[in-house]
Amino acid sequence: MKKCIVILFCLGYLTSNAQYTMKIINPFHDKYYDSLKRMNYPYTFPLMAKKAYKRGYDIPYAYGVSAMYVGLRQNIKITKTEIGINDGEKVDLGN
Repeated sequence: MKKCIVILFCLGYLTSNAQYTMKIINPFHDKYYDSLKRMNYPYTFPLMAKKAYKRGYDIPYAYGVSAMYVGLRQNIKITKTEIGINDGEKVDLGN
């Protein structure tokens, strides 16, 4: 039991530290990030891009084309639906 608790504690500690991110800005790039804050983002997508640029984040432009088709067919025929509780009498739900 003690081993399980120790293992769960260690896994919880490791995964909680893995979620933490730290933004370190190199002073060499200060001018670049300041220029992003002043930049006018003329595009519609991504939707929150203007706010991201105003905060100094550099994000890639949105581009791409996608086409999808999904077709499913199941050859299952359900003729009778019955339900029973605790080995009791089964009741037909179909009628």
